[in-house]
Amino acid sequence: MKKTVIKTLGPEGSSSYRAATSYIALNCVENTSLIILYETFTKALKALKYNELFLVPSAYNGIHNFFFDQHLYLKEYFIDRSSVYFMCSGSINPNKNILYIHPATRALVDDFLKEKDLHLEIIEVKSSSLAAIKCIEDNCYSISNQSAVEYYNLIKINDGYNFSMSWNIFTKLKKED
Repeated sequence: MKKTVIKTLGPEGSSSYRAATSYIALNCVENTSLIILYETFTKALKALKYNELFLVPSAYNGIHNFFFDQHLYLKEYFIDRSSVYFMCSGSINPNKNILYIHPATRALVDDFLKEKDLHLEIIEVKSSSLAAIKCIEDNCYSISNQSAVEYYNLIKINDGYNFSMSWNIFTKLKKED
């Protein structure tokens, strides 16, 4: 049986990783599947080979570039209930008034800050997992998904928010010479 290879944004704990595991659970034989994680979607695309899958959320700011790439084909898309997103801290007593977020979670920020009556400097990073890592490193706050909260052992400071999101599976149109 041929191995299914999915290339997407990492690290483990990211929404993209979670969506890739959901896709595998629904569509593939698990022990014949491989998820390869990259620092950026652009790097994942550059590494994409014929017959491999490239997973990108519809919420990704630059997704239009992939739809208009003449070497890619949108094979399918699916809806996946996201993991819950939480406002978190790296410790019981954060010592910096910084909130790390992924740009796609920006809409959640105002409600989260009002809920806790916090006034924080907001810094955007490349992934929810990176937000979690920075939260721990700087002993401050992040908006991170359930996977990142568990993976990095963050402290939840609100009840969280869950939503559905569409995910796109691209493939290369033809083999390279």
